[in-house]
Amino acid sequence: MPNSTAADRLHEAQRTYRAAYNNRIADYRDAKTSAQVKAIQRNLDAAEGAYLDAGLAILENNGAAVERAYKAACDANDAIEEARQNAEDLANRIRAVATAVSKVSDLIAAAKKRP
Repeated sequence: MPNSTAADRLHEAQRTYRAAYNNRIADYRDAKTSAQVKAIQRNLDAAEGAYLDAGLAILENNGAAVERAYKAACDANDAIEEARQNAEDLANRIRAVATAVSKVSDLIAAAKKRP
């Protein structure tokens, strides 16, 4: 995999947010407990926050740690898509989004340009 750019990194944050946002109605419909509803909302809020953070940050730091974080975020976002394509249960889909939010947050922290 070639080195990622600031635009690539922002795109991964956007992918996570879109996955949470675009699937929220189906996820709410599938929720059987208030804990699941709260987890969906928590993931959506966290994904939005990470995306907004990424949009405000200058994600131009480079190096091996940034590339590892970028790869982990890409893999986590791919796992969301796989969970949906495989019609996995809601608990697995919630977990996939939570993992992606965490990996994108790690990417933002690693790639954020320090003043």
